Amino acid sequence: MRTHTKTFHIRFTEKEYDRLCRYAKKSGLPKSTYIRHMIDET
Repeated sequence: MRTHTKTFHIRFTEKEYDRLCRYAKKSGLPKSTYIRHMIDET
């Protein structure tokens, strides 16, 4: 059973999306997981 049942759509500029992809790849996480980790750190 999935634990993540809510969805959220967001628009990025090309620069923002490139940064997200680069940081997620560097961390070895998928983009969605990387974003959730960033939220959890606050």
